[in-house]
Amino acid sequence: METIKPNTLIQIGNIILSIGRETHFVALISPWTNEFIKQDKTKSNRILKKVKRNLKTWLNCDETFTFEHMTPDTTNQLIDILKGK
Repeated sequence: METIKPNTLIQIGNIILSIGRETHFVALISPWTNEFIKQDKTKSNRILKKVKRNLKTWLNCDETFTFEHMTPDTTNQLIDILKGK
């Protein structure tokens, strides 16, 4: 279980998990372009499909993987999904 701290970047495989100033703001960022990962990537990526399916309640935007109102437990759940657990 990760300790969730504000203003943190966590590299998980080929995705960067960005935790905002307040820990309930979380985003998935591409390490190559440094932009938010778009939800249309779910067509080719099974892990992102699982993220969208399991955490769609917290999705903030229809186009990107940005989340709001995440508790530390749901953020840890997101980390576990991205790690493939």
